Amino acid sequence: GDPRAWHDLGMVRANAGDHGGAVAAFTRAKAAAPDDARPRLALAALRWADGDRAGARAEYQALLALDLPDRVRAKVAWAIGQLAP
Repeated sequence: GDPRAWHDLGMVRANAGDHGGAVAAFTRAKAAAPDDARPRLALAALRWADGDRAGARAEYQALLALDLPDRVRAKVAWAIGQLAP
């Protein structure tokens, strides 16, 4: 499937409060476009909001392997620091 469509569906589901559906959609988007940071960022933020600190931290750490703009890389590093055990 189209990773952008899966990402957008994840955003709609997250905004509607369907976090399980959002996680599923973001996971499909991530699998379809592993170098796209958007679904990974959304998934990390959603996991953090749901209290899954370890899952959020793992998602953020995986993002560091991607080619990120400096501004995004700084925010990811900040989030990892906030989620440190």
